[in-house]
Amino acid sequence: MSFGESKIVGEEQRRKGAEKNYSAPVYSVAPLLPCNFMSPELGQAWFRIAILITLVSAILIPFEPRDSAEFVISVASFVVGLVFIAIVVFFIRRSTH
Repeated sequence: MSFGESKIVGEEQRRKGAEKNYSAPVYSVAPLLPCNFMSPELGQAWFRIAILITLVSAILIPFEPRDSAEFVISVASFVVGLVFIAIVVFFIRRSTH
């Protein structure tokens, strides 16, 4: 085989390789796919973090003066903790079903 022929074969192989790689990135739509993507240990860890955020902020709310910035931050972190718990429970239930 001469040098020119091997170059043509190389171009054909490159074209065939390029045709195979026309897939969209999967990571951008992974939460929308019906698959088991959360391990039980990971779900348990995220749930514990969410409970910690919620409980700490719930304990602090009664002891903060209502007209202070600390009260606003405690209430905001309580709401974020509740939303976080809801999201984690949603993904855990979705992974197990």
